[in-house]
Amino acid sequence: MYFMEVAGKDCRIHATHISLFLVLWLKFQEQGYINPVRVFSHEVMEAAKISSRATYCKRIRELDYYGYLNYEHSFGNNRRSAVYLKQIKR
Repeated sequence: MYFMEVAGKDCRIHATHISLFLVLWLKFQEQGYINPVRVFSHEVMEAAKISSRATYCKRIRELDYYGYLNYEHSFGNNRRSAVYLKQIKR
């Protein structure tokens, strides 16, 4: 995983982006390294120590916009969102 190398050089990336991505990476591992990673936002927020839903939504959308992942919101409380982790180029 080259995320830390690339993110360390990206001035747009903050600590909340890093904690969020690392939690998603752990979920990716738990789910057998298969895209998409299916997650509930409240579980990811708790693990990443993000208390604000607005911050979570902003940061995951930014990671999508910056090209680190593709995020598909489920728009349902009982359905997991899909997150596709991208292979990061150096």
